[in-house]
Amino acid sequence: GIMGDHDTTLYSYGSRNYECNIHLGRYLMELMENIPDTKWPFLMYDLIFRMNNTRKIAIEYGLTKFSDDKIKEYRNEYDEILKLAKEENKKIKSSYYRLNKAKPLYNRLLKYKQNHLYFIEDFSIPFDDNLSERDLRIFKNKTKISGGFRSMNVAQDFANALSIIKTSIKRKVNPFDSIKDILNNKILFAN
Repeated sequence: GIMGDHDTTLYSYGSRNYECNIHLGRYLMELMENIPDTKWPFLMYDLIFRMNNTRKIAIEYGLTKFSDDKIKEYRNEYDEILKLAKEENKKIKSSYYRLNKAKPLYNRLLKYKQNHLYFIEDFSIPFDDNLSERDLRIFKNKTKISGGFRSMNVAQDFANALSIIKTSIKRKVNPFDSIKDILNNKILFAN
């Protein structure tokens, strides 16, 4: 699966697409700050982060997903908040926030509900894409500091080396040993 911040062009790749819920939280926060008389952004924000906090506790107890009843309960709460959103959005005085912020976010939550909620059905699916964003930050910093790469080959070599190092660290393997194994034509990360 692929996780992103609602970049629907990525939806043509991968077998599943997950929505980053941290980004969703930011959009809900914007509504909470700018149209405080609507309750649904507060309720949705609370639900999303409450599910994640409960999930963290469940993971500590060795669970890999919520029970079917709990998932159904969360889905029903999500749907009830969307019903409220539909009604409250009609009453937003600012046409800018009603048409450009609240309505599109409501439509996104409605259409991509499953993509936002995969993380409660399978705890191996991340809640957000922060890990990916942290991994990509090194490329952004490289372009800021040195103006980028001198050629596509240099960029590809850098990406390959970084991929080996990051994958090794995530799999709790010494990166130096991984590089040595690659140079000795040993197969890596087969399992």
